[in-house]
Amino acid sequence: METIITIENDDDHKRAMDRISELMTSTSPEDLARLDAQAREVEAYEAVRWPRTPATKAEIDEYLLEQRSVESGDTAGQQ
Repeated sequence: METIITIENDDDHKRAMDRISELMTSTSPEDLARLDAQAREVEAYEAVRWPRTPATKAEIDEYLLEQRSVESGDTAGQQ
């Protein structure tokens, strides 16, 4: 069985995600250790590849309004 996939590009990332899917069904302690290590490798790659940035107040407000199906005009004049 292949060991941990080092992720250097999006193709490696896909292979690593497929590998995680395979390992998820195992109960072998060795496979569970591989699963943990591979997940950490994916997490590190994703943090660099797709860094998270904090949302602005305006973005949060817009998201909450969308989730509540409120049109921006519906809130005009309300406080």
